[in-house]
Amino acid sequence: GIYIFASQLHTHLAGRGVRTVLVREGVELEVVQDDQHFSAEYQPIRVLRKMVNALQGDVLITKCTYNTEDRSKPTVGGFGIMEEMCVNYIHYYPR
Repeated sequence: GIYIFASQLHTHLAGRGVRTVLVREGVELEVVQDDQHFSAEYQPIRVLRKMVNALQGDVLITKCTYNTEDRSKPTVGGFGIMEEMCVNYIHYYPR
């Protein structure tokens, strides 16, 4: 397995919340990282309070919430700042 010790949550401007959970055999075991007051202006690498041990076959699920009420056009996924993405860069060892 691996040990997750930090992560960096990432969305673009519409992102308001990001949550990553560890799932084993269909059961959500623990929250890896959760920020429901997310700001695209502040996206630090955060050291976890407790390392998470992920085993072969485990699944990490990242979900994001967005607010696009002030937009007149649909928001699509992509790399542009007015497009959106939902990412958690996981920092772990061993290699």
